[in-house]
Amino acid sequence: MYSYYNHLRSALIFFAAISTAHASVVRMSIAFGDQPANDIYIELFDFAAPITVSNFLNYVENTSGEKRYDGSFIHRSIPGFVIQGGGFSYDPGLGDFGTTSAPHIITDPPITNEFDSSRSNVRGTIAMAKIDGDANSATSEWFFNLVDNAADLDSQNGGFTVFGQVLSNGMDLIDSIAGLATENLGGTFQDLPVFNYTSGSPVTAANLVTVNTTSSPYPPPFFITPAPLDFGLRVINTGPVEQTVTIQNISNKNLSFGLISGLDVLVPPYSIAADSCSSQIITPSSFCTLQISYTPTTPGLSEDTINIPSDDPTNPSIVFSVSGSGAPTTASLETNPVSLIDFGSVDIAGTADQQITIRNVGGGILQPGAIEFSGANASLFTIDASTSNCEGAQLAFTESCSFTVRLTPDTVGPKSATLLINASPNGQLNQLGLIGDVILPQPDLLISESIIDVGDTQAGTPKTATVTLANAGTLDLIFTDISISGTDAENFTSTNNCNLLAPDEFCQELITFTSSTTGTSSATLQVSTNDPDTPVSTVPIIATSSTDSDGVPDDIEAAGPNRGDGNQDGTPDSQQANVTTLLDLNGNYVTVAADPGTQFLGVSIDPNPAPETTPTAGGTTITFPNGFVSFLLDGIPVGSNTAISIFLPTNNPSVNSYFKYGWIPGDNPLIVSKHWYQFDFDGRTGAEIQENQIILHFVDGGFGDADLTPNGRIFDPGGPASINLGSSSSSSGGGCSLTTPRNKASRPIDMVVLLVLAVVLRLLRKRYATFENTHHKLP
Repeated sequence: MYSYYNHLRSALIFFAAISTAHASVVRMSIAFGDQPANDIYIELFDFAAPITVSNFLNYVENTSGEKRYDGSFIHRSIPGFVIQGGGFSYDPGLGDFGTTSAPHIITDPPITNEFDSSRSNVRGTIAMAKIDGDANSATSEWFFNLVDNAADLDSQNGGFTVFGQVLSNGMDLIDSIAGLATENLGGTFQDLPVFNYTSGSPVTAANLVTVNTTSSPYPPPFFITPAPLDFGLRVINTGPVEQTVTIQNISNKNLSFGLISGLDVLVPPYSIAADSCSSQIITPSSFCTLQISYTPTTPGLSEDTINIPSDDPTNPSIVFSVSGSGAPTTASLETNPVSLIDFGSVDIAGTADQQITIRNVGGGILQPGAIEFSGANASLFTIDASTSNCEGAQLAFTESCSFTVRLTPDTVGPKSATLLINASPNGQLNQLGLIGDVILPQPDLLISESIIDVGDTQAGTPKTATVTLANAGTLDLIFTDISISGTDAENFTSTNNCNLLAPDEFCQELITFTSSTTGTSSATLQVSTNDPDTPVSTVPIIATSSTDSDGVPDDIEAAGPNRGDGNQDGTPDSQQANVTTLLDLNGNYVTVAADPGTQFLGVSIDPNPAPETTPTAGGTTITFPNGFVSFLLDGIPVGSNTAISIFLPTNNPSVNSYFKYGWIPGDNPLIVSKHWYQFDFDGRTGAEIQENQIILHFVDGGFGDADLTPNGRIFDPGGPASINLGSSSSSSGGGCSLTTPRNKASRPIDMVVLLVLAVVLRLLRKRYATFENTHHKLP
């Protein structure tokens, strides 16, 4: 459950309760990397949220035929909360994955909020994202609720408008997306779900979860899946292939189907092998099936349609298409790209690469042969042997290999050649045109952030964010102006540290936020340079100012348990510098409270700081169900002791220990790397666990204080831990012992932990349950 409150709501939303008999249904085809796509169907609440539905459908396909969601990707995944998409598309031609190669889709003007409590943010619903503090700011981005988020999202920012629900078993696919690992690529892409990805390597299209197509094929009383039905590529004369088509009644009345084979009869190579739908009455939410057979006998694409008659007065006949492609019985060469490879503009001092894929689209074995170049500028094009897996390849049906062609310029101007790809059997040859335009050197501005989120600070207290500006070009980048404009520009200042950058150099611009009042401020950073492609670049800036200094926005604290009084001391957390409530990594509220007279200078809950070295107990991995609570507490007497309470959610998994990752007294940080150690209570310091409350006992500068210095401050990154003692496989018969000697540098706990080189551990960005796109988020 993402919400702190345990709503005992059913995750199943009954169609009759919130939908009409003829709601629109959108089919969304989603692919993991280069894997085959799978479909989900979304029933839209046309009459309950007409503005939002109309806006969504206009992105699905507008009057000009533009399908702006097609090719977009899921850019944010927070397990136990939401997955978010509808914002960005990736163009590999613009370079490695990042803010320049993954631009935001073109948006329409924001729409009016249509939240209604009868359409709540429960599991399986889809809702619109919007800008914090502006209820009427939704444009293109949407999110699927993975759990019952009603307590968090129905009451914030005017409520988040639910405008549809996932049908049938579609949430299985959504849950599988939420189950993927995420990668922090900074900015908007801090929670990017990735598929088949090795951390640290470049992200490619093969690693993204892509929305291949969206369409609204029906004004249904029912929906069909899969639709359209595509058998893909099949070798001819190898017998029939069958697929099952499911037809579900999503209206609130019985539907009577006519004879499906009576109209628009399928013709070879297609046929209906089995039919449980014809002349049947299907009750609401029930379904029937058709078994469609495909037996190709000739190569090439074949298409047909099926007419499904019913007694629905509005849509008495629904037609959906069937397609498949017959492949020859002998191996056949296919290349991608098919005919032309455009290298685009290439700096004369650099090189440009393009990948080519060879695939066997016929029966038998395809053997790639010689790969050669011809034409006017053939000498400028070469094959990067280190990237090719085609030499000596034996490609079975639908198998592929790839290689990289490199253009190395000699002079300025257009370049062209022909790529010749040979293969056997039968002496096959494919020819691809190669073109590129070699240009003179030029500067190229890159900005590290697509949005500058300064974060939260106490009203009247400055807070600074750093933005990196880099020159990715081959000539000097000259800055002519760096300024801030927009609605709340007066609350932001910039320190101009950037004047001229040589190629591959970078500089850092400091953005400082100060506001005398609480709330959200926004502005725009404008950077003017001699970059000929983007002489003026703009980046949105947002920041929040709150009543206290804990770094958690007031609205997050106010939405916490006990009406914003997490420790139930009678004073709202947002009005106390020594108490704060925030969201853990699962989206549940956690309250952190210190003694009156002290103040938190920043509190966050972050991911595991060293997941690759997480200790084990008796062979069982120790888990951290809430994440790691990081805080800086100021105002205690130097060298004295203090206690801090952490109140965990009432529905929290059981925790029985507390672990920290850092140094302990006696460690020399120049010699000893940060390491795991257990912080259980020993009568003086450590974590005292009392069901859902953890009391952390500290001595300033002593064991557990991460800065190891008696300075009147306690710095703590640590996590409540769950150790499954019953699963210990220790042969000693004594369960698991995890005590770490406190008079020595800590060593591995029931495992050999490789000590890594000492590095500066940058705390990951705070993970409130903020829900953002370029600057769209939910508080």
